[in-house]
Amino acid sequence: MMKLLVILMTFSAFNQIKGEELCPEGVGGCIPASNDCISCDSSCEYCQCIGCGENWACGVDDCMTCADADDELTVIYGDGTGSCGSLNSTNSDELCPSSVEGCVPASNDCTACDESCEYCQCLGCSAEKCGVNDCMTCADADDELTVVYGDGTGYCGEKGKSSAINIGPMFYSIVFMFCVLIFQMM
Repeated sequence: MMKLLVILMTFSAFNQIKGEELCPEGVGGCIPASNDCISCDSSCEYCQCIGCGENWACGVDDCMTCADADDELTVIYGDGTGSCGSLNSTNSDELCPSSVEGCVPASNDCTACDESCEYCQCLGCSAEKCGVNDCMTCADADDELTVVYGDGTGYCGEKGKSSAINIGPMFYSIVFMFCVLIFQMM
């Protein structure tokens, strides 16, 4: 029973460290103990997602701060998270025309698309500038759209590659091996 308690305490400590590294308490809006992220997108300096579930690889719109000091954080969600990068301003009538499958121009809340998007939309969003996960089609023909939301929007990235690195299985394998090592030492 004591060995099980040590293993659980070790695992809990790793989860707390993970949340603290990805979004430390000193960064405005960060709540390390509630952060479900196991990794940040490369565009983020710090990231968080609360209530996303365990093993969540934070995406391009989960940034709290930007990795590149020249990028601007476009807040998308109420907790202060959003996407980093420059945005292309476009006439709102051209953001997501009805000729593009899934576009609903009359309900689109966007006033600008992320530079990775050819067309974008956000239905019922509080943010006016669409983020990287609000693309309907990709600006670069060599990119493919990875759908994130039920309305068909998602992010654009190189075909066959994901922009988020999921280290979840590797992280938990290391934690498991560490726990086994501790268990054997007792």
